[in-house]
Amino acid sequence: MIRFAALAACLAAFTLAAQQPSAPKLTPLTLDGYSGLISAHRGHVVLATFWATYCIPCRAELPELVKLATSLHPRGLDLLVISADDADQEPQARKFIAPKIPSAFGPLYIKSTKDDDKYAAGIHARWQGELPANFIYDRTGRKEGAFIGEVPTKNIQAVIERFL
Repeated sequence: MIRFAALAACLAAFTLAAQQPSAPKLTPLTLDGYSGLISAHRGHVVLATFWATYCIPCRAELPELVKLATSLHPRGLDLLVISADDADQEPQARKFIAPKIPSAFGPLYIKSTKDDDKYAAGIHARWQGELPANFIYDRTGRKEGAFIGEVPTKNIQAVIERFL
C-alpha cells in the first residue's frame, strides 16, 4: 500500500510539473538581426517591445501589450518581445516571461550586443536604452511610432490602429 501511495505521489508531481509552462528559449538578437526581423514581418503592423526583469513598469506593461496584441493579431498586428536583460540574466528573464506570453506569439528574443548605446541608437536615434520601449512599424516596415518610458497602452493602441 505504501508503494502505491508513493507511486501515486510521484505521478501527481510529474503531472503537475508537466502542466507548468516551460520557460521559452530567448533567441539572441543583434542589431542587424533586429533589422532583418522587422523586414521579415513586412505585410504586418509590428509592435516591438523592449523590457527587462528589473524594470517595474515593464513588468506591469507586458501583460497589457500581450492582451492588446492578442486582440489585434487577427487584423494584422505582430508582437515582437525583446528582453533587454544582460545575457547572464537570461534564466530570470525566461522564468518571468513563460507564464505571460502565449506560445502562439512565436520566438522571444534577448538583445545581443557589446555596445548598448550603439544598439539603442541603431533602433531609434533618440533612444538611450530607457525601458520600457515600444516601437511601431507599418506594413512596409517603416517606423511610425516610438514610446519610450511609461505610456498608457491606449496611446500605443491609437498609433497601431492607424495602420491596421
